[in-house]
Amino acid sequence: MRPIEVLAKGPKFLGVFHYKAANGRGLHGRRLPTLTAVFLIIALCLVAITAGCGKDKSSSESGSPGDGAGNEPGPSPAVTEPAGGTKTGGARPQDYGSGTGEDEGRDAEGDIAMPREPVEPLEGAVLVVVENLPSARPQSGLDKADVVYEADVVAGITRFLAVYYSEGAPKIGPVRSVRKFLVEIAHAYNSPVAHAGGNADALKLIKSLKGFKDMDEIFNSGAFFWRDNTRKKPHNLYTSTNLLQKGAKKKGYALVVPPPLPTTNKETAETLSSPSAPAEEASHIRIPFSEKADTKNVVEYRFEDGAYKRFINGKPHLMRDGSPIQPENVAVLFVETKEEWGDDPQLINKVIGSGKALFFSGGRVHNGSWNKSGSRSHFVFTLNDGEPMLFLPGKTWIEIVDRSLDVTYE
Repeated sequence: MRPIEVLAKGPKFLGVFHYKAANGRGLHGRRLPTLTAVFLIIALCLVAITAGCGKDKSSSESGSPGDGAGNEPGPSPAVTEPAGGTKTGGARPQDYGSGTGEDEGRDAEGDIAMPREPVEPLEGAVLVVVENLPSARPQSGLDKADVVYEADVVAGITRFLAVYYSEGAPKIGPVRSVRKFLVEIAHAYNSPVAHAGGNADALKLIKSLKGFKDMDEIFNSGAFFWRDNTRKKPHNLYTSTNLLQKGAKKKGYALVVPPPLPTTNKETAETLSSPSAPAEEASHIRIPFSEKADTKNVVEYRFEDGAYKRFINGKPHLMRDGSPIQPENVAVLFVETKEEWGDDPQLINKVIGSGKALFFSGGRVHNGSWNKSGSRSHFVFTLNDGEPMLFLPGKTWIEIVDRSLDVTYE
């Protein structure tokens, strides 16, 4: 009898079943009668067909980066959630939301639950972790954030932490998992942080931080997110400032207005220079997070009409509604990083400490440094002459990069 292998893939919670019948032998190597082996093979084929028919294709979309050219990623690993509350199973379980359909405002004709109510004024800050895989673009709502932090999380793929406190957004996302260094940044804001799970380091840190205002779609706040069925999982999880404010009130989280970055007016900004901290003209910034073909992520900012228009791989970085990203200020922070290539690959960004920085504002660049004394402390930005960096009023994007990355400007 020829060796026969049957592979049956069921829904994620069923896992993967792998049976072999070779030369008439059973699972433990004992010889089976030929008729018994035949019946066993037929039964296993029926299991494979039944499991395959019952599978929900939308639940198996991968969180992997794909080839960077818009091609669909492969199947997802199985994900389980044991009683202890830590997600297990598969290499990247932190990347999957619940998708249970329990959110408010579910559409009767589909899974598009975007609330249609007017955007309410913000009573304080809310923070959201947003992904930046090619399959996640175009995103929604990043253009409305007051401050956005961007950093490499693995292999040049970046993730955002968007901070909203002066302008609301009706749709923000796709929301994705948090990382430890993003928790360390977010903690200083003492405000609700929206995300969809996280890796082990991040979830452990959140649990250890007393009073951390956690809004995790997977574990404790699913009602304040929705999935947009016009996009594929896991790149279709969204929230809004309205929902996050509603969720914060329900969970008893106080909304706090953060201290603004030190600012100045345009006239003063043009004289913000000294012999020990000279400013230079700089209308173009290039930040090559990755130049590899399969994960290419080259960010540029071009200063035009008083703002830094953002580009990715040579194309304008637009939101899903067509809105451009064009902050008034850009800061580049050089940090120590460490790669980890285990079951959950990641790039660790050490954001507690100090390092060199470049500050771009008003078409000029200033050399200086950053300092962050702990997770409860905000970044402090200082020029080389010891004076605080003064930014122009408006939105600010903060790029966190490896200290050896070749960031150029002209």
